[in-house]
Amino acid sequence: MRTSFILHFDMMPTVDLLSNAELGKVIKAVYHYNVNGELPEKLSTSSSILFQQIKAQHDRDRQHYEEVSQKRAQAAQAKKEKAAQDEELLALRDRLRSENQQL
Repeated sequence: MRTSFILHFDMMPTVDLLSNAELGKVIKAVYHYNVNGELPEKLSTSSSILFQQIKAQHDRDRQHYEEVSQKRAQAAQAKKEKAAQDEELLALRDRLRSENQQL
């Protein structure tokens, strides 16, 4: 689970259009969206535009994060299975060597 989010520099022109109070509301809305999935109810038009830009980017970032996490989990599982197979082969080799030495 992610515990942070990124605000991208390319949204700066829209950020500059907002007052500090409006921007504060957008930042709070971004936190609530990322933590609880809550969409804001009352934002000005320009604040809403910025929020929608950030939301869209965060949704893409979240999807990418989940895809990468899933691929890494699959790779770790494959590595674990390969290590178990290698261990079995080594045990079999040792057993065969032991049997051949007894003959």
